Amino acid sequence: MIDMPIRNTSISIIDIRNALNEVITDKVGLVYVTLEKQHFYSSDGKDRIWTAAMGYATIMNALELLNETHPGINLKLVSPYEWKTHFGVIVPTTTSRKAKATNSSVKKLRKELTRDRVLSIYKDADIFGSRGGLKDGRSDALLIARYEYELQRGIKRRENVLSDSGADSHVED
Repeated sequence: MIDMPIRNTSISIIDIRNALNEVITDKVGLVYVTLEKQHFYSSDGKDRIWTAAMGYATIMNALELLNETHPGINLKLVSPYEWKTHFGVIVPTTTSRKAKATNSSVKKLRKELTRDRVLSIYKDADIFGSRGGLKDGRSDALLIARYEYELQRGIKRRENVLSDSGADSHVED
């Protein structure tokens, strides 16, 4: 896993291309790159939306550049709902004003479920920072990559991480 190369708070298209190039140089054949579709909420500010859109466009352009030297990159966009449902880390939210505090708790629960799912698959995953907190986006990135891996192999998960069983169950077709 590589972190987003950021230079002076900007994302460099060349740095992204070079980082991806290092990862796929020794790969033969088709290379799968899976990105989460961007989604925004009405509460997101214009600056957040603009910054995210620019980063997303930069990544897409870097992949296009890389595809010229490494033909066979298969780019797939996946919605958060798709991969979160696959791993059973969907937690319902409510949109009422009274529920703002509850939604904060739901957000925390989602992060915990995602973290726990990652650690159940990858025991030594590098998802924690030096102070013990989660590194931003690492758990999601690992599950998105794992989602594509399992999808390519026909693995369908049937699990509910909110159940008490705690067992990972999946079925291969």
